[in-house]
Amino acid sequence: MRPAFSGTHFLCYTKSTSMPFITVRDISYSYIHMQKGIRRQNAVLDSVSFEAEKGELITLFGPNGSGKSTLFRIISGLEDAHTGEVRIGGTPPARARIGFVFQDYRSSMLPWRSVVDNVALALEARGNMKHTAIGKTALGYLRQVKMEEYADRRFWELSGGQSQSVAIARALAYSPDVFLLDEPFSALDFEITLQMMLLFLDVWSKNKITTLFISHQIEEAVFLADRVIVLSPRPGRIQEIIPVPLSRPRHPSMLTTPEFFTTRNNVLAAFRRGLQTSYGS
Repeated sequence: MRPAFSGTHFLCYTKSTSMPFITVRDISYSYIHMQKGIRRQNAVLDSVSFEAEKGELITLFGPNGSGKSTLFRIISGLEDAHTGEVRIGGTPPARARIGFVFQDYRSSMLPWRSVVDNVALALEARGNMKHTAIGKTALGYLRQVKMEEYADRRFWELSGGQSQSVAIARALAYSPDVFLLDEPFSALDFEITLQMMLLFLDVWSKNKITTLFISHQIEEAVFLADRVIVLSPRPGRIQEIIPVPLSRPRHPSMLTTPEFFTTRNNVLAAFRRGLQTSYGS
C-alpha cells in the first residue's frame, strides 16, 4: 500500500546499486475517449527513452501539451504507460521512494496544520521515527530551505516563494532518492524565481538527490541542469538531449556567459526543429 498526499506523492523505497539510476524506455501513452460513439485515441507520448545517473539533475523543456506532466506521472507510478517501462534503481516505480512536487503546491498542504506540521507529514509517512523526534527533524528540513522562522505560521500566511520552499522541504523530509518537480516556480516573478533556483540548487547540492525538473522557461531549464531534454509537440518525443557545460556551483553571473548563451541557443534550436517537424512551419 502506498501513502499519498494531494500535491506530493510518496512511495516506499528499495535500495539498489544499479546504474543508471533512472531508466525510461520506449514510453508511449494515449488518452482514450469516446466521440460520437467511436473509441478514439489521443497520443500524448511516443517512444520516449532516456537515462539519468544517480545524483544527476535533468530538466525537461517542451511546448504545452508535449506530455511532460504525463511522463512524470508515469515515472512516479501514478499512471501506467501503454507501452514501455520505467526503472528506478533497477526496480519498478511502485518500489521506489519519490518526492513529487506539483505545480499547484498550495493545494498539497493541510490548512489546519502549521508549516512545521505540514513538513512533519512526510516524516509521519516514513513511519520509522519516534513521535518526539518528528518536530525537531521537520525544523531541520525547514532550516535547509531557510524557512525555520516561519515554522508556526499557517500556509495561507506565506508568499508564493515561501509556500514553494515549504513544499520542497516536505518532499525532502521523506528522504527520497528521486525528486520530480513539475514547474514549481511558474507562478513566481523573475526575482523570486531566481532566488528559488539558487535555493533549490543549494538544497540539491547538499543532498545529491536524482532530480527531474519540468520547466517552461528556457533560461531556468539551462541554468539548473546537467542536461536538458527537449521534447517535441504532442505526441511528445525526445527531440534532443543537450548537455550543459556550466560548472557547479551555479551563480547568477553565469546567465551572461558565452557558455550559457550557446547552450540556450542550442536548446531553442532543438525546440524550433521540433515545431517544424510537427507543424511544418
